[in-house]
Amino acid sequence: MKIDLDTWIVSDTHFRHKNIIKYCNRPMNHDTIMVNNWHDLVKEDDTVLHLGDLMVWWAGAEQEEAIQMASELPGKKYILRGNHDKLSAEEFVVFTGFEIIPEFTQTFGRTKVRFSHYPQPYDFSWHWNVHGHIHNNDDPTSKPGRHINVSIEVMDYKPVRLREVLNGKI
Repeated sequence: MKIDLDTWIVSDTHFRHKNIIKYCNRPMNHDTIMVNNWHDLVKEDDTVLHLGDLMVWWAGAEQEEAIQMASELPGKKYILRGNHDKLSAEEFVVFTGFEIIPEFTQTFGRTKVRFSHYPQPYDFSWHWNVHGHIHNNDDPTSKPGRHINVSIEVMDYKPVRLREVLNGKI
């Protein structure tokens, strides 16, 4: 997998998760908005890094619908496992086209960027932590100036290029 500044970044789509509407004040048609935005932006040969919580986690019709939605999204798709991502690594690839990868740190020039689902405690091994999980809520464990939340609610319900996420930070 090659992550570069043109990689699309997204987190916490929670496809077909009805309760997320009230938890995060999402519009009723949030799934349609996210899918349309994804299709408008991402091309089949683009790389997408999803930072976890792709879809509803319980089995049933909602999960089947979410799997169908995810499988039709374009791009070379990678995902860090979030707390709602219950499918096995093999099921993720077969059913959704997403490959599960571990959290990682990558250097861009002299800047180290940590990619994770949860905000990470700052430990001087990275300069910036690009993460999801907290949606449009504040996380008191985040050190101001070191964490970049890319949960879909704060990214206007669309994937964003890594260069935009790190704008002016590298």
